[in-house]
Amino acid sequence: MDPVESLARVLGVPTSAVERLAILEGGYANHSYRLRCGEEEYVLRLPASSEELPGADREAERLALLAVQPHGLSPELVFSDPGSGLLVTRYLSGRRWTHADFGNEDALRRLGQRLVELHAIEPPTSLRRLDLGRHITELEKRAQRLPDALRQGARAMLDRFAPRATTLCHNDIHAGNVIEHDGIRLLDWEYAAVGDPMFDLAGPICCERIDARAQAYLIGGYREGGGRADLMRLAAAVWLYDYVMCLWELATVPASDSIEPPVAAMRQPVSSRIAELEGVLHSLDKPMIERHF
Repeated sequence: MDPVESLARVLGVPTSAVERLAILEGGYANHSYRLRCGEEEYVLRLPASSEELPGADREAERLALLAVQPHGLSPELVFSDPGSGLLVTRYLSGRRWTHADFGNEDALRRLGQRLVELHAIEPPTSLRRLDLGRHITELEKRAQRLPDALRQGARAMLDRFAPRATTLCHNDIHAGNVIEHDGIRLLDWEYAAVGDPMFDLAGPICCERIDARAQAYLIGGYREGGGRADLMRLAAAVWLYDYVMCLWELATVPASDSIEPPVAAMRQPVSSRIAELEGVLHSLDKPMIERHF
């Protein structure tokens, strides 16, 4: 689909009224474009391929955006067609976060407080629920070169975590999905679901590899905002989030493309991440909290 023609159809204007301004970063799943019509600017997103990536759900994204945009947590939704993957939102002119923001105390405390606001929103009744155990099993079926011991360890870690799908969660929080625009807003909601808030909090800890001090800022902000952070469950959620990222990478990058595909958000070979995850399993007699916080 041509982005200019697509936006013109959505807005009901001639194509001559739409101007393409830039191609935006779209990641694995999407192609995104910044366009202008009259005085308004938009972001139009199209799927990068006809096959959805594991865990992505365009209808869940639509429902989540409708739920959170009145709270200023996302861009304003203009149009969504889950069947084709076409999504149009208002363009946000703010600054995208970088990895450096995840070392800044003020930024992390504000992010923690923002996540409390998200987790307090009543989820749409038809929004899917994240069954983490089932999601992991489906990814394991598609993954290659995965040690059996790690599969078994994941079951033990799921028992420690005991995930509770209770709140509206974004589930994909990293630098590319956080923007400053009248406060913190979150982008790319295709992994949204009713899930466990500790798994949502584990996302930026894993994706940005933040150290113990930065973790304390994030958790402190979450608690200051009124959220409850169970550190033992959060530590297990961090391990599981890391595991899911490795599985996702192994399931989506063909073996012929790279012997050592990097975990997407970290640009780190999957084998090294798997070795670290196995290392944690080999020392479960020690409190996990000491390694992560």
